[in-house]
Amino acid sequence: MRNLTRLGLFSPFFILLFLLIAGPAPLAPAKQDRVDTTPAETDCFARHISEAMALNRQRFWPYARLTSWRSVLISSELIATEAIALLVAQRVDRKARMYQERGIPIACNDFAPMSLVVSFSAREPAPFPDLRDYDYFFTGPWITTLSQLADGQDYAGLEQKTNEVLQVFAKEPRFHCMSKHVLDSLRRLAHFAPDYLRMAAEKELPPPTELIQGMIHNHLQTLPIATHLDDDSRFIHAEGIPLICQDVPAIGLDPLPQYRDLFDRDH
Repeated sequence: MRNLTRLGLFSPFFILLFLLIAGPAPLAPAKQDRVDTTPAETDCFARHISEAMALNRQRFWPYARLTSWRSVLISSELIATEAIALLVAQRVDRKARMYQERGIPIACNDFAPMSLVVSFSAREPAPFPDLRDYDYFFTGPWITTLSQLADGQDYAGLEQKTNEVLQVFAKEPRFHCMSKHVLDSLRRLAHFAPDYLRMAAEKELPPPTELIQGMIHNHLQTLPIATHLDDDSRFIHAEGIPLICQDVPAIGLDPLPQYRDLFDRDH
């Protein structure tokens, strides 16, 4: 992340230029009539990112006014990161389509709906987070360990280790919101990976191992950026302004309601 910062990736000029190029968040793709009657969807990852970008643009100026403009660069970095993530999401969706059209909800069931995001609130109830409870999150050692588990396709171990990482934030859960969001999403991917492999085998499809591995490593590559955003947001959070924290959906380990019948084992 420090190397990226030195290169100017998160400079105000780059952010503003990128947002001008990126333009407004793309609309979620319209659903089409399907011959396949299975409950799978397509283009889910890109839709998720597009909806996140739209929400963060909508809340950009309310946060700017609350923070006397201190949130502007943070919000701009977040939206620019999402714009880059959208390109990745579109590639993931293309690779996932073969499975989705056969009723395997990979890259759809993995992402919590943005409709679960709470309503905007200017401040959370006092007492506010104490900066003395903030510790910088060093991602390097954790990323190495998580990557090794992912490369070994030890998805149960990856889920368990991700749970351990999340305990790092237990001291004051109102800090590190973006890092927790990325890790919660990673844990969900690891949780459902065995199901997608099983479903593909049952339908005599090639195992989606490469797709799963790609999504996992995309999350791990995003973690340093999330940590950077959290670190820049800590003073705002200490004032009780839930920037980012109230802008991401809660991510659990249950299948999404529309896919619940596809999963045999308890979650």
